[in-house]
Amino acid sequence: MLAAIVPSGEKLWFFKLVGPPEKVAAVKQDVDAVFASIHPDNEAEGKLAWQTPKGWEQLPPSDMREATLVSPADAGSLELTVIPLGASGDLEADVLSNVNRWLGQLGQPPATPQQLEKITTPLKAVPGAVSVDLAGEFAAGGMTPPMAARPAAPPANAPAKDAVDSAFKSETPAGWTRLPDRAMRIATYQAGDAEVVVSQFAAFGQMGDALENVNRWRGQVGLPPASEEELDDLAVDVEIAGEPGRYFDVIAADQPIGMLAAMSVRGEQVWFFKLTGPSKTAQSQQGAFRDWLGTIEITD
Repeated sequence: MLAAIVPSGEKLWFFKLVGPPEKVAAVKQDVDAVFASIHPDNEAEGKLAWQTPKGWEQLPPSDMREATLVSPADAGSLELTVIPLGASGDLEADVLSNVNRWLGQLGQPPATPQQLEKITTPLKAVPGAVSVDLAGEFAAGGMTPPMAARPAAPPANAPAKDAVDSAFKSETPAGWTRLPDRAMRIATYQAGDAEVVVSQFAAFGQMGDALENVNRWRGQVGLPPASEEELDDLAVDVEIAGEPGRYFDVIAADQPIGMLAAMSVRGEQVWFFKLTGPSKTAQSQQGAFRDWLGTIEITD
C-alpha cells in the first residue's frame, strides 16, 4: 500500500493505492511523484491539486472519491484513489488512527505515537502532510481490519497492580475491570457502565493545550465552550506519576453523558486519562477516579 494524508483547511485528503507488491513496486516512482506534486489549489475551500503521471488516466469524481488515477494497463491498471474527508482538528491523532487502520488491514500490529515518525515521510509542499509505504496481506473480508487475538481480561479483584503497558502501571479500583488491549490506547478499563481510557500523544499544537482539550471534551458531552478566564476555576491541580497534571469534571446534571478527565504533559508527550459514561455514573466514580490517578506510575 502507498498512501498519503494531506491536511487542507478543514479537510483531510487521503491518497491510497493498493495492489500486489510487485505491481505496487512498479508504479511506486509515479505515485511518489504524485505525492510530491500535491499542493493547495483553493485554500478557502480546502481543495488540492496534483500532477497526473504520464500514461495514467484521471477519472472524474464519483461517490466519495474526488478523483481516481489509474495506472497504464501494462502496469496493472492500479487505482490511486483520492478522497477528502472532514478533519477532527487533531492532525496527529488523525494520522495515527488512519495509519493504524491501514496496518490492521494489512495484518500488521498498530504503531505507537513514538513509532509514527519512523514510518511516515513528510511531504514538503503541504505542512503536516505525510506519506507511507506499507506492506502486508489483506485479511479475508477485504478492507475490514482483522480482529487480532487479545489477552483475556484479568478478574476484577481490586485493588490489583496491573502492568498495563511497559511504561504504565496503576492500581485498579474496586469495581473496575481491565479490558483487552486496543490500538491507540495505553489501557482501557470498564467502570460500571462507564469506560476509562489512557492514551498518549505527542504534545504539540492543540494536543498539549488544556483549554483546547477541555472545550473538545465539553463539546462531546453537550456543554458550551469555556473561556481562558474560566479554565482555572474548572481545573484541579493534581500530581500524576510525579508530574503536575490537571483534572476536570466535565459533567452537567441536564446532560445524559458525563466525563472525568485529566491530562499531564511529560516532556514531549501528553498523557490523557478519561472516564466517559452516564452522568450519574461519572459523578459516582469521581472519588475512585481521583484515587486511581494517585496510584499511576509511568516510566519515561
